[in-house]
Amino acid sequence: MIMESFNFPNLNFQVVSPVQNWELGDTINRPETPAFGTDGRSTVQMQATLAMDQLIDDNDFTLTQEHSLVVAPREQGIEPDVPKRISRGDWEKHRELIKTQYSFKTLTELRQFMMTEHGFIASTQQWKKKLAEWHLSKNLRPHVTKFIRKRAHRRLVNVGKATQFSLGGQSIPMDKVKRHLQDPPNDPPSPTGSTPSGLSYCTYKSPMMVPTKLNPPSNLFQASTQEEYSRSTSSTPISDVVEIGPIVPALWKGHDIDYFLTVADDASSFAASEDYRKAKTAFIEALEGLGVLLSPVHAQTVSVLENFVREAGRNDDLPTALDKLHTSYNAHKDLLGVQNKRTWRSLARLGSAYLEEANINQAYHMLLNARQGLFVNATELGPEVAFVSTRQLTDQIIFILRRQGDFEAAEEEYIRLISLLGSLGEAHLPGLAFYKQGLANLYLWEMGRQGARNNTLPTVSAQQIENLIQDALQVNSANKNKAIYIQCLDDLCALYINTRQGAKLLPSTRALEKEIEEPICLGLFPIEMVLSAMEMVAACYFQLSMYDETERWHLRIEGEIERTPHLGPRSTWALGNLVNLCRTYFAKGERYNAIEMARKAQVIARETLPHDHAFHNTLKRIIEAGRVDGNFCKICLTDFTTTRSLFGCCPSLIKS
Repeated sequence: MIMESFNFPNLNFQVVSPVQNWELGDTINRPETPAFGTDGRSTVQMQATLAMDQLIDDNDFTLTQEHSLVVAPREQGIEPDVPKRISRGDWEKHRELIKTQYSFKTLTELRQFMMTEHGFIASTQQWKKKLAEWHLSKNLRPHVTKFIRKRAHRRLVNVGKATQFSLGGQSIPMDKVKRHLQDPPNDPPSPTGSTPSGLSYCTYKSPMMVPTKLNPPSNLFQASTQEEYSRSTSSTPISDVVEIGPIVPALWKGHDIDYFLTVADDASSFAASEDYRKAKTAFIEALEGLGVLLSPVHAQTVSVLENFVREAGRNDDLPTALDKLHTSYNAHKDLLGVQNKRTWRSLARLGSAYLEEANINQAYHMLLNARQGLFVNATELGPEVAFVSTRQLTDQIIFILRRQGDFEAAEEEYIRLISLLGSLGEAHLPGLAFYKQGLANLYLWEMGRQGARNNTLPTVSAQQIENLIQDALQVNSANKNKAIYIQCLDDLCALYINTRQGAKLLPSTRALEKEIEEPICLGLFPIEMVLSAMEMVAACYFQLSMYDETERWHLRIEGEIERTPHLGPRSTWALGNLVNLCRTYFAKGERYNAIEMARKAQVIARETLPHDHAFHNTLKRIIEAGRVDGNFCKICLTDFTTTRSLFGCCPSLIKS
């Protein structure tokens, strides 16, 4: 399909302040605010909704000074037309899930999640009543707020101790309490009265053992102008003074910290020996002990958790890992507060695990929030630090957007990154090239997808895609980044195939062929990456009608697949290659050989695939029609030109 010219997004627009423009969900710096959002709501409507969400349902307990009556509009989709009675058993069945999700979702998000993922619908009134019954309300009543403010201030002034409050057994984060201590009670000193029902408090146990000032000044939370200036201009980060909590125990269940660190090392050894059962038991024991003796948020505890999550993922035990990650995240919120950067990193770990579990919608919500939180924390250190601290999350978010088929949102992410890195100097040229190649690859997938649907409207011109790839090629050639260099050549070949530029296709094919024929290539990169590049070479020769070369490459691919232990002659990769050989023989006029390849694939498919797999019908149609239509994913054998994804059917996340 010949691509027509189309206005390409300007990659050189001015970079504006990320502080002003990187709001949650707004993933591209724009010179002006659009009148309407992607969901059709006006900017005013979206701002009003955001303000109401923050007022009614913040990320955690909100210490409100007064109540205002807010009449919310009826929420579309999640509000039943006619509320029906929901039994106590139905509520209890979802109770633990609701409690977990409510800790990091607004009520609207929670209701949407429960409706789409679990088919659970209840009215606003039913939700509020049940959440109140379970003591999950995120707002505090005025008399509770007043008690907390007075009691916390009195204990801080009189005995120099911070106070941890809990309501209904759920901790109120310390950052919320400290926020109200910045403005001591204005009313005259008076007894605080009896403790409100369900509220309890104790001396705050600090998660950080750092020196404290023994006699804190009365204006502890009111820095002078000079102090504020020195804090803002100092190159050394200054941490707030944290009170030392009660002495932590030296032993837990008769063992000290060194014992549990040894147990953690043993767990890693068991995992390396492929004994996950023993490794899991040891990891859990180590996490429990270190959580008590060090704290759940201590770096060593978190390191053990990360090792456990990695091994759990390798052994198909992500549910256990997710449970531990949820526990860790809740501990971070309770001990450090929801806005602490370590809490955001904890949420990022949780989102990454959901992504590995292929729960991309849940992962997207968490990763987006974690990126926003980390970005805000790093913004004062400059755009470069903010980019570096959030890059991995941004890559994961782009992956999800492409997996969901959200072309516009993925494009915006790439353009924002290209603009940002272009302003940061030569040190970031490799990253700039990486994202230019990624944007070009995105356009190619969209081009192929639109072509499969006979849609002639181009997203961007072929020349502009070629310019992106050539820029990336130049940088990666100079930096000797062979992996990205090969990917750029692969994309360039795909562009010339899609636009039928035969004169440019042949030299690009030869260049890619030269790279992957080097002996080091097979040992340096994952075999799947090398096989994909080989398939591109074969596809190029097929496009050029050089069918003998096409056959030679597919036979070589067949040999590599058979020699690879985790693939082999009965793998889906082998089946996909047989179909490509079949296509080649039809093009050469060798119908007998083509049908033989299709029947060979039929035998393997019957023995290895489910009986209702669509690939059985695909092979049957090939034999009956005498031709091959479509391009098939080498993992699931689905025709990926018919899918919504902008990666193919079963992509793997490529770490940069």
